Formats: sequence, structure tokens, C-alpha cells
Amino acid sequence: MTSLQFLDIARNSISGVLPNSMDHLTSLLYLDLSYNNITGPLPPFLGRFTSLINLYSLKQIFLSYNALKMEISSEWQPPFRLERAAFASYWFSSSFSRAWYLNISNNQVHGGLPANMESMSLQQLFLGSNQLSGPVVPMPMSLTILDLSRNYLSGYLS
Repeated sequence: MTSLQFLDIARNSISGVLPNSMDHLTSLLYLDLSYNNITGPLPPFLGRFTSLINLYSLKQIFLSYNALKMEISSEWQPPFRLERAAFASYWFSSSFSRAWYLNISNNQVHGGLPANMESMSLQQLFLGSNQLSGPVVPMPMSLTILDLSRNYLSGYLS
């Protein structure tokens, strides 16, 4: 299925780890695996962008409400520019719990900020120029740089 561009298997009872055979989906533009019972780490082929064509054109990814573990090297530079992504709020803070730098600015990220960001280790957080809305949640005490500019957030900084 190397010409497959759209893969939506959301809201099923799919369990286990993602198979390495998915690395053959080199034309994939849309991926929605949310609301399943997928476990384990994301397969290494998703992060080895030098050997994959599909990540260059990936526009949308939905992984929320699974039990995936995401490990990202600080040197990794994604070769794609996502237009849409969905991660459950608990997943966001646990996946990036040890990250000290996170830049998701200049994308089209919508929704609210995860409620439990305060427990993260972030020192630099860039979320500017997105479509975030809702209240500003408590931020990590370790932050030295915070950019929430050009969004639709409201309320008080705490």
C-alpha cells in the first residue's frame, strides 16, 4: 500500500504496538489512530526522517487517547510541517515531561492548553502564532521564556 495517502482507523479496539511494516506508507498525508488501545513506543521509523519520504509530506496526525510513549532527541528536526495534530492533554505533558525546550509556534494548533503543564520541566516554551483558545493554565516554574503571542487565550497568568 505504498500509494495510501489517508489512513483513519480511529475509534476501534486496535491494540498492541504499531507494526514496523507501516514504514512502507511512503505517500501518507493523513494519519488518525486516536481512541484505540495502541501501546508501546512509537516505532523508530517515524523518527528516522532521513529514510522516510512520508514524513516530508505529513500534514495531519491524530494519536490521542492511546498509551503511546514518544521519545524525541533534542537534535531531531522534523522534516514536515503539520497542519493539524491531536494529542490528549495527559499525553502531552507526560510525553514532553522531561523536555526543556518546545517550539510549536507558527502552526494551526487549536484547542486549549493542557491543564497539567505545571508539572513539566520546560524552560523555553514557544506556542505563538497558533489558534489556541481558553484560559491560560498554570505554567512550569522552571520557565525562562514563554511565548503565547498571537493566539486567542484569555484569563490571568498564574
